[in-house]
Amino acid sequence: MARVSAALSFIVLVGASFEAVANNPCGSGSYPFPFTDVASVGDAFCPGIMEAYVVGVTKGTTGTTFSPNDPVPRVQMTTFLQRSLDQGLKRNNRRAALDQWSTPKTSTGLQAVPLSGSGSALFCKSDGEHIWVGNGDTVNSVHSATGEPHAAVETSFSAPYTAVGGILVARGQVWAIDSQSPALIFIRPGTQPPFWLAAGAVDLVAHPVALAFDGDRIWTANLADSSVSIIPINANRFPDVAGTITVAGFTSPNGLQFDGTNMWVTDFSTSKLHKLNANGSIAQSVTVGTGPTRPAYDGTNIWVPSFSANSITVVQASTGAVVATIATNASNRLSQPAQATFDGERILVTNPGNNSVTLFRAADLSLIGNVQLAAGSAPFGACSDGINFWVVLSGSQQLLRL
Repeated sequence: MARVSAALSFIVLVGASFEAVANNPCGSGSYPFPFTDVASVGDAFCPGIMEAYVVGVTKGTTGTTFSPNDPVPRVQMTTFLQRSLDQGLKRNNRRAALDQWSTPKTSTGLQAVPLSGSGSALFCKSDGEHIWVGNGDTVNSVHSATGEPHAAVETSFSAPYTAVGGILVARGQVWAIDSQSPALIFIRPGTQPPFWLAAGAVDLVAHPVALAFDGDRIWTANLADSSVSIIPINANRFPDVAGTITVAGFTSPNGLQFDGTNMWVTDFSTSKLHKLNANGSIAQSVTVGTGPTRPAYDGTNIWVPSFSANSITVVQASTGAVVATIATNASNRLSQPAQATFDGERILVTNPGNNSVTLFRAADLSLIGNVQLAAGSAPFGACSDGINFWVVLSGSQQLLRL
């Protein structure tokens, strides 16, 4: 059996990936893999080779050759099968659509969706079907499958995302924070646009800049108030502000991440990552890089971008031990990293300092590559729908699909 047909037969579906290699032609297209001997295989096989390479089913016969016409021994085929099964188990909750492996592009480059509203677009969240992102006083919804704008909800409040903010999806509802009012805004998606604001919002005492959900309650990090708040949600999906617990003892909390058991909060001024108990008290404090920002959890480790140190600190969630500190270098090009996000396999980090994003493999912390974006785009927030990464371009007020 030829190697190229074997790759197609046992491929596992995967979202877009970027490798630290130049794009090489395959058929009439250009694909980010290192193989120099696949130009003649034809367009029908190129996506299969790309997927097999990205997910690790095969890395080729050498660092630069795929040997598409060589036979595949049975012993190699068993290895391909095992790798494919492993990837299938990892991605059993992903959309099974062969045509969605690639990074969607337009005639002018990567797909970028203009955002309604005015202000600073900073953060996004996926609900499985839509990507939600705030831009000034407007919350935008974009179709995950197509990248087309779905709807925009203009709030009647001050700009929630003028400086900092957050957005999450929990209990069939979209939640956003307005750090200026301050308020907690909740949107219940309807079956048809426009969506409607369920009671609009509730006023908060503290000024939140980030929020997270622990399965029952919404947590907010309150930068100006040096505190963390825990807001219960009742059976009707309304916040119980009267039952809010606000915990002091922080300096400048600005990021939250739940690991299934504990909440983690970054403290920007003290360069600390705090592990919190259910009542908000600090159970453990870990020293990370200077100016920690929005972290991500990969099921084992917490990835903490350090805005001022141009680095990433990887912390084991179960013990709080620092697993690694990834400093900026010519390959990863970390520059004022603002947020990390996880797609089930990879960690993406935004770099507003040099208009790029960097990708790592969560399993072994290895570098996948750095992707340069347009000048002035200022990528800040990011999220994943399980297939594609979505990056909020605060400079150009767009949502970019990778």
